[in-house]
Amino acid sequence: MRLTIDRTARRLSIEPDSADPVDTMIMRLLLIIRDAQHDSTWTRLKTCSNAECRWAYYDRSHAQKGKWCDMSGCGNRLKNRALRARRR
Repeated sequence: MRLTIDRTARRLSIEPDSADPVDTMIMRLLLIIRDAQHDSTWTRLKTCSNAECRWAYYDRSHAQKGKWCDMSGCGNRLKNRALRARRR
């Protein structure tokens, strides 16, 4: 890990210092998670409610009440299933 200080911008940055691409990817992911927790966007990372999907997605809805990774895919399928079940 390499720590860099930019005195003019008053910023501290941490960069991976490994030649291993997996180590670099893990380090970057951990930094993204840390930043998301710091700026309160971490709670918007959710898992799709479709049991067949379970993809992670970022909830961009205003009320933060999203349930599906994609409304046109998972959301549409689950809503249609629920509708058919109610009609039976």
